[in-house]
Amino acid sequence: MATPSTPIQVLTVRCHAKGLDNKDGFMAKSDPYVIVKNGAKTIAKSNVVMNDLSPKWQPFDIDITAAGGMNQQLTFSVFDYDEDGTHDLIGNFTATLNEIASQLNTERLVINPHKKGMLYKNSGKFIVTEATQSIKPLFAAQKIVFAAKNLARKDGWNGKSDPYVAVYADVPGQEHNRFVAKTEHIKNELNPTWQPLLVETAVCGGIDNTIFIRVYDWDDDGTHDLIGVTTTTLRELISGSNIKFPLIEKAKVGMGGYVNSGLLTVVRTEPAHPEVFPAAYHIHAHGKKLKNLDFMGKSDPYFTIKTHSGQQLYKSEVIDNNLNPAWKSFKITVESAGGLDGRLTIDVHDKDDSTADDMIGTMSTTLRHLNTFKVNPFFPLRNPKNHALVTGFFFIEKMEHEGAAAPGGHPGPHGSSAPPPGYGAPPGYGAPPPGYGAPPAGYGQPPAGYGGYSDPRLAGGGGGGNKRALVIGINYIGHSKGRLNGCINDANMVRKLLTDRFGFPAANIRMLTDDQEGPGKPTKANILEACRWLTAGVRPGDTLFFHYSGHGSQVQDLNGDEEDGMDETILPCDYNSAGQIIDDVLHDILVKPLPPGSKMLSLMDCCHSGTGLDLPYEVTLSNKVPHAATPGKKKKSKKSKYLGMAAKKLMALGMEVALGPQAGAPGSVAPGTTAEVYLYSGCRDDQTSADTNAFGASGGAMTNAFYQTITKGQGLTWYSVLLGMRDILHNGPHKFTQVPQLSSNIPIDPDRPFSL
Repeated sequence: MATPSTPIQVLTVRCHAKGLDNKDGFMAKSDPYVIVKNGAKTIAKSNVVMNDLSPKWQPFDIDITAAGGMNQQLTFSVFDYDEDGTHDLIGNFTATLNEIASQLNTERLVINPHKKGMLYKNSGKFIVTEATQSIKPLFAAQKIVFAAKNLARKDGWNGKSDPYVAVYADVPGQEHNRFVAKTEHIKNELNPTWQPLLVETAVCGGIDNTIFIRVYDWDDDGTHDLIGVTTTTLRELISGSNIKFPLIEKAKVGMGGYVNSGLLTVVRTEPAHPEVFPAAYHIHAHGKKLKNLDFMGKSDPYFTIKTHSGQQLYKSEVIDNNLNPAWKSFKITVESAGGLDGRLTIDVHDKDDSTADDMIGTMSTTLRHLNTFKVNPFFPLRNPKNHALVTGFFFIEKMEHEGAAAPGGHPGPHGSSAPPPGYGAPPGYGAPPPGYGAPPAGYGQPPAGYGGYSDPRLAGGGGGGNKRALVIGINYIGHSKGRLNGCINDANMVRKLLTDRFGFPAANIRMLTDDQEGPGKPTKANILEACRWLTAGVRPGDTLFFHYSGHGSQVQDLNGDEEDGMDETILPCDYNSAGQIIDDVLHDILVKPLPPGSKMLSLMDCCHSGTGLDLPYEVTLSNKVPHAATPGKKKKSKKSKYLGMAAKKLMALGMEVALGPQAGAPGSVAPGTTAEVYLYSGCRDDQTSADTNAFGASGGAMTNAFYQTITKGQGLTWYSVLLGMRDILHNGPHKFTQVPQLSSNIPIDPDRPFSL
């Protein structure tokens, strides 16, 4: 199975400098590297070239979406790397990616804004010799091998340290840093190399979100001394640069001669699958070395688990007179915990019959954190009045899985990123790929419009399968230009149609509208994460529905798969900063993951939407419909002499069929061996779709036509739904000129009944 990824557009640059200022005194030269920023956000970084004032850097990629497009002003800064983490600025300049790509071999002056005076000219010259655009994958997860050098000794002069790495993310809107992952500890080693660590984009809050890497000295008493911390982003970790991250212990900063507590490096990275977490855990827990609070005997311990809001999820039985109790296994659902990253408090008490129960110790954790028990099963309990004192351990023997949940541990609408986000990815992607996923802020209770949570194995559905839907409506609230009026109305109309007409459980319909905040807002990251949620864990017999109502556009095709040289796009509510989502990405997230025997119907009510999912079979023209025009462009494909019966029927009915891989041709897809994916789009690729009040309330013309066709029609086929929409639009009083389209990844039989 392919590693999940989102295609991103990058500009790969090869550059060098000459005559840079020396920042390392008379006995050495600067160790320069390049940082590229869009505002305050670092979007690219080069390798470090040691001891060189005229460095030649290795080629590095600049993410065009993260850059804000080819015409956004960016800051290119050259720094001198220092092992104490201060990294002196040599100088910078500003330019757009278009200027960089079109003005090769131009000498740009590197200016230090802190240097002034008549004699100051510049701090060097920066030259770009190559700049190439391409599409590269951004992966949902990475396995990262960390190593460290010269770590501080924490176990006395006769010992070393037993170091391990823990990664945390500073997720906007969350009170505490989110635990991401941790390594094993390595005994008695100051220069360790750890086993590969799985780090997911969505869990980090996005590829450009701030993450903290903390290196601790493991102690068997649970105190785990901090060696040092460094701050970075996932993009920087996987950039391939040879940056050494100084580990800083804040308490030692300013002490005479202190530089750092060691250097952390990335040995290598490789794409990986996000971990798939269950819908629930059966946890087997013990107490170990609990503090005795009973003068005449031993403590009688039991424990409780509560959410961040104080809701009690579980209370164990009491084990009499035992400082190492083995409690019965218990079940915690991911939903009830507020997602894998919902904060949980575990309190261990000593039961007293005559007085109030005493608290032995407490710990704050998450299900994701507990799931690292295979690395270290001992979780220290701390004195509630003095957290420096360890009063025993909560020991996890095992955590058994129940049910299936989405990759990345996002249990549903409120468990995201996202995407997450790409799984979200994360702001700008989501987790992921931009994101991956996902997910992202939003762990905890879902916002209005999400409904309740349902496990991705989803109850209900026709034909023994399950049903879920993603519905997006964007009015571009707060935008000075391009406001729409009816897209949120469209989303609400489609939701009602799905529940009332097609039996979709309300809890399985995820709504993204820009009158919400948090994970329900249709940002680029949230849309990508939600798309991954839609297709995660789908099985044969399941039915999915995807609806988008908002702006659509076109951008230059960079991988040569479009005959007209243009990719179709949808515009998230934050497209001005995060960029658009191209049809290649939607195809990769929504279509490719679907297993044989599953089905998805998509409605895209936006401009330039004819081939919005890049499906190979297109019914593009009917001579029975007024205002019919020549077909819009198709994906590049090898024309075949074979023509399946479904295509022949359509042609006999006056419909033209764009040639994809034809039914009956060598290598064609046999029935039942692939998913069924259908797209009704609002117009051809070369047309626009109307936002109108012609049907009463404001809304998209195509969505309203689809709603009327479905609710008033009987014995509908895939073909008659298309003709019904066209008839309403073209023969109604307003005479819309847009021509709805139907495309599919399989040959379309015009007599086949329409069903969801």
